[in-house]
Amino acid sequence: MMAPLGMSNASIDSSKMKDVSAQENGPVTVTTKGKKTPTKRALEDGQNTSDRVTVGDHRVNVAAPGEWGTGQTLPFPFDEGQTKHLQDIGVEATYAINLTIPGQTLAASETWWSFTRGEKVTISLSWIPRDAKLYVGLIDSEGNFYYVPFTGGADQETFTIQVADRYSIAIYNTDTHEVTVQGYVTL
Repeated sequence: MMAPLGMSNASIDSSKMKDVSAQENGPVTVTTKGKKTPTKRALEDGQNTSDRVTVGDHRVNVAAPGEWGTGQTLPFPFDEGQTKHLQDIGVEATYAINLTIPGQTLAASETWWSFTRGEKVTISLSWIPRDAKLYVGLIDSEGNFYYVPFTGGADQETFTIQVADRYSIAIYNTDTHEVTVQGYVTL
């Protein structure tokens, strides 16, 4: 049993502690200075994980090519009208997303980028219906999908590349009905 917030580490039974540094799937909780702090939804229980792409310092879920359904992917272009305007206002490149994804379908950008270690990609989305859950992240050149769950109708996350490769942006609609997604990708 974990100590309530605000109690010292002395009240924690160390015989019940487990080293999870080599863990490759399942939920992870980090405890620091006597306070229990859950990781920011980087892992889904029971899913395989990888540190090739991370969120903060945390591993993310990974799925092999074709792991969901038929393996068919819906390619999508970025919204060029919005993208060009946004690129003019800053050093970072921002690409607009505006698409409808059928139920239980993976949508991946037609555009691929070559990233080196340490580069970041921020994906910010809103969608309807709001109760649909999306898996959002990056696909590498071998087709592996590195993702985190997005919930609540609007969400944002910054992914850090740990292994240099070519990547595209990907969104998987876990719902059985289509979702309409709008948002931005900033590189």
